[in-house]
Amino acid sequence: MTPVQPSNITLKLIILSIILLCSSLVIFASNNNFNNLPKSTTPSNSNSNHNVALEDDISSSDNIQEEEKSDFIPPESSIPQPKIQYIVDDIWDNIQWFSDQYDTNSASKRYIWARPIFNSWIDLTQLWERIDKLSFYVSPKDTSKQSKCNLTNYNIALNTIDKRLLNPWESYNANQELIKAKGYCTWRWETNFLFYGWVCGMTSQLFRSSLINPSISITKRSNHNQRFVQYYGEDVQWDDAAIYQMNKQFEIQNASDQPIYFRTISSWNMTYIISITRSTDQRVDISKNYLHARWVDLTRQIWKNLNSTSGELISTETFRSVYTAKNYELR
Repeated sequence: MTPVQPSNITLKLIILSIILLCSSLVIFASNNNFNNLPKSTTPSNSNSNHNVALEDDISSSDNIQEEEKSDFIPPESSIPQPKIQYIVDDIWDNIQWFSDQYDTNSASKRYIWARPIFNSWIDLTQLWERIDKLSFYVSPKDTSKQSKCNLTNYNIALNTIDKRLLNPWESYNANQELIKAKGYCTWRWETNFLFYGWVCGMTSQLFRSSLINPSISITKRSNHNQRFVQYYGEDVQWDDAAIYQMNKQFEIQNASDQPIYFRTISSWNMTYIISITRSTDQRVDISKNYLHARWVDLTRQIWKNLNSTSGELISTETFRSVYTAKNYELR
């Protein structure tokens, strides 16, 4: 008997059944392996717990900082202070006099800051609160004997220093400032000058105010060639400062870390240059050594310690004045 041969369709069905059976077995084995994995491999919430703890630490730190801020009192030096020019300008019209000033006829004198004296009808309580920590250094000048032309030029020069603020380590060169000024009174022989006669009255006065202010360094200064007796008086003490074009210059520098403010006063036949600084514990000693009838050394010593006869010597400088002759010309 001849065996029956399977058809092609039957073979294909058998092969397909085998393939499906093998695929089912592979999937079943994979599922069993996954379910048997260790439980520790699943993600935990330990990081979230750590983040919560960190947030708590930051929050408590902020609370501590807030408490520290509320209890913290800054030192006085760190509290912003009103600008010196605003304080001075606010009280300036109420000042009547000063307790001390430069004495040109004194051969030897100790200088500390002066105190302003106010008009009698002013409430001093509020004023003293504003100026208690300021120091005033005053240089007077008698202008009663000056001609109209000279007085015009002097007032022009005086205006260049009024309300001038000199910041720490900044310099003021009088020659450069006077070149910018306008309105000079000129004599017939004076032409094409950078500035004109009698402006030295202001620079001499500024020199004296700077001498007694320990915060000011005098970097350029020359004396006149002649000693003008009518200008200074018979007992002149050789404390002038001459300027001429750019040949003779007068220059000062703020040698402190605080600003210096300048104001001027004109009253009848007197004028005043006042340099104003924050209060300091320094004083200035001025002495004059007469080497000859027209030759004098003016010595300036700056000391630390206001009221004591001793103290620490900070600096010493000498300004020499040599004149060729006396001149009695009215200037």
